Amino acid sequence: MKILKIITLTVLILAFALFTVASCGKPELFTDQPLPEAPAETAVAAPDAEKEAYEQTARAEAPAKEPAAPVSEVNAPPRTEYAPAANDRNPVPESTESKAEKTEAGFTEFSFESGGVTLKYLLYTPENARAGMPLIVYLHSANSKGDDTSLLTSNDGFPKYLSDGALGALAAYVLMPQIPASERGWVNLSSFIAALTEKTASECGADRSNISLTGHSVGGTGSWNIAAAKPGLFARIAPLSGSVRANNDTVAALKNTAVRAFVGSGDTVIDPAMSQRMVEALRKAGADAEITVFEGASHEDVPALAYLDESLDLIYWLCGGKTAEKSAEADEKMNMYKNSEFIEKEQPERTEETKRLISAYQKSPTVDNYLALRDEVIKNYDAVLERKEAKLESLKKETAGKVGGDAKVAEMEEIVQEMYSTYWNRINSSMLRFTDSRLLKWKISDAPKYDFIPVMGTGESIYVSRTPVTCSQYAEFLKETGHPAPPNWKDGAYPAGEDDLPVNFVSKADAEAYCKWLTSKDGTNVYRLPSESEWELAAGHMPKDADFNCKVTDGRVSVYKYENVTRGAHGGIDFWGNVWEWTSTERENADVEKILAVKGGSWKSPRTDCRTEHRKEGRAADKGYEDVGFRVIRVTGGKEPAQKVDLYTLAAPTVRAGSEGGKMVLSWNAVPGAVEYQIYSYSDKTGLLEMISRTKSTEASLPAVEDIKYIVQALSYTEISDNVRPEYAVGT
Repeated sequence: MKILKIITLTVLILAFALFTVASCGKPELFTDQPLPEAPAETAVAAPDAEKEAYEQTARAEAPAKEPAAPVSEVNAPPRTEYAPAANDRNPVPESTESKAEKTEAGFTEFSFESGGVTLKYLLYTPENARAGMPLIVYLHSANSKGDDTSLLTSNDGFPKYLSDGALGALAAYVLMPQIPASERGWVNLSSFIAALTEKTASECGADRSNISLTGHSVGGTGSWNIAAAKPGLFARIAPLSGSVRANNDTVAALKNTAVRAFVGSGDTVIDPAMSQRMVEALRKAGADAEITVFEGASHEDVPALAYLDESLDLIYWLCGGKTAEKSAEADEKMNMYKNSEFIEKEQPERTEETKRLISAYQKSPTVDNYLALRDEVIKNYDAVLERKEAKLESLKKETAGKVGGDAKVAEMEEIVQEMYSTYWNRINSSMLRFTDSRLLKWKISDAPKYDFIPVMGTGESIYVSRTPVTCSQYAEFLKETGHPAPPNWKDGAYPAGEDDLPVNFVSKADAEAYCKWLTSKDGTNVYRLPSESEWELAAGHMPKDADFNCKVTDGRVSVYKYENVTRGAHGGIDFWGNVWEWTSTERENADVEKILAVKGGSWKSPRTDCRTEHRKEGRAADKGYEDVGFRVIRVTGGKEPAQKVDLYTLAAPTVRAGSEGGKMVLSWNAVPGAVEYQIYSYSDKTGLLEMISRTKSTEASLPAVEDIKYIVQALSYTEISDNVRPEYAVGT
């Protein structure tokens, strides 16, 4: 990708002068409040004995094989001078992680006796184990039963991969019971396994709402059966190559349990259509159920395909969002396609040159220093984009014809396209943050000390609440004002155990009433909802693989659940997933009702909708919603910035297209406030964007290519036009 940098000094000086007056004025608010210092691994091929053992054991406890049905569909899993106000509180509970004893990861053998039956089991304890971690229960296949637990880590996929390090440093307890030699299978052990699971969860202090069940072959059948026999015990199950009948009782028992089933279309041991019919029945009942069919895969192929392919996110899903932190060696084993991953769990660190240029500008905010910093920001972002473009091309070659290959390519294509369409939003957002006078005086590590943290780039008086408003905070407001409670509260009280959950079922009027109460209670500062751009600057870019509550649970979780692993640009937490958040920005809507922008996605949103730059979601302002909450802006001293920041306020240029000498000639009106224009190509056939060039001119001569149209986006140093969409593409 080549970006043309054609900018005249005259335009820059004029535009920058306006920018400096609006955004870089001398601080006035805190003179009396000084700031703080600032895949190599392959499936274990089961011997013939496995098939024989299955036929003797699995069929004894599973329904008879049903007539084969064609494999028709594969439903793969969707893939900011800080001076705190006098009334700042620190609501953050003590971190159990910081106090946890340092422990080594490993397997321990135990035995459990009940009703005259003794069962051996292995317990995997993760590194630095602590209370509140997930628990995974794994049920083995037929040829691992007996009293020798080494069979589990030598014969069975999941325990073997865990023992070999192929699953990395898994951040979860794993319980692996072994069928006694006296038992034919798992069918008679439902109560036994339930009791052992409860005992293990209690002794380990595991998160009772985050227990998963999985297994292969006989263990897949056992997963279906035990989960159905003990509804509510397991939050989710992942049966691999198991038997199950889609009868009404089983569907009713499992309809509130999340299900991800995996089968091979070439399985000759157990009919894959059985799992397909079960998943179809569950989906019709409204359950969260999906199935992945590996085309051509045998019964024995499935564990490696399901557990080792990161594109399926099965391990992530089983852990309830707690992803393993893998060593380089384990990560190499984990990859189905060598060097095909681009994992992004945290926002990128600034380079040393970027830090130097930020410091230079902060000390001397001149035009030259500003432009030097901006050029460096563009260079750094281009480098990231070029790496991802190269990764995309590499993936296309590496995954051609391989199982899961198309999904990996599509995932990377989506990332690259999103980087194109939000390119100038990210550049301008970074520049607004980097030129904020508070930046070098603020430490992200100090964020947990405060209720409100600075929103860099919005003006020196703007701070945002570190978390969304919680039920306990909202209850204090109701107690003092008598404001009506949300409809999901009983007798004016929220349900037990929801203290730190984000409040929901609140309308814009409810949120504004809360802000008015805070303003009255404070007496100095003013509180309000954030604008969409303020919210985006507070959150920062969402790392694509960040851990948060999206497609992980069946509802809201504590706003602090992911505070140690995922944070916003300047230390705020819970921006993405959990609940959408109200803003004060109105959406364009054909209906009469007022629609407000909501941001950040929820527990049930597609992950792509959680992205900071996602600007399509809106809700009726006069209603409350199960999946919408809010966080609050604090305006220090009630002094709003002279110019409010809005990242998308430039008008879209009206572009005309014509032909001349085999070229497509574009011309457009000059947009007030724009200093240059970015040109994109757009393919009607593929629906893909590509960045072409940028110019200060209002016309361009471009190649005339069949099925290719062009989009022109207006740019300034703080704003862009919101028109990088197909409906703005023009051609001849």
